[in-house]
Amino acid sequence: MALLDAAHARLGRPIVVVWDSDRRHLSAAIRAMIEACPWLTVFQLPAPRS
Repeated sequence: MALLDAAHARLGRPIVVVWDSDRRHLSAAIRAMIEACPWLTVFQLPAPRS
């Protein structure tokens, strides 16, 4: 999150992130951070099929 905060501060524009389906990107803590940043849009890729 620190990297995204720094990028936003440097660019001064909204940021769009595309994340894989790693479990760390789905945690409640990460979701809370995303919700707290109106300048951040996250697209979650679907889990790979087996």
